[in-house]
Amino acid sequence: EKLKLVMKPRLTNIRKFVRCYLEVSSCSFEIIIQAHVILTRFLKKTQWELRPTNWRVLTLISLGLAQKCQEENSVSPIDLTELYPIYSTRDYIQLEITFLRLLDYECNVCHRDFMSVKGLFIRKSQI
Repeated sequence: EKLKLVMKPRLTNIRKFVRCYLEVSSCSFEIIIQAHVILTRFLKKTQWELRPTNWRVLTLISLGLAQKCQEENSVSPIDLTELYPIYSTRDYIQLEITFLRLLDYECNVCHRDFMSVKGLFIRKSQI
């Protein structure tokens, strides 16, 4: 049997990336919680893992979708391409559509899931 080595993204890099998103988008902290629920749901449904090659785009799409679902003035794809310029606006929109299809368009976050993740975030911040 071959040993399968899976690289995980560094949590510090994810935190920095999310902070940058918060600065660009001016969204609320609740959006981060909803994005976490959406991303977790996506990963379970697709059986994908966060890797150094995909975590930024998956995180960015999750944050953008969470914000679109909750706030009137969500960040535009043009702003998102400033945050992660590897993709064009057109690419980002296509990635978002593909993400939604793979997610079966399940972007709503119920109160129970939201509160569960919020509690997790609060506990982790106290450590």
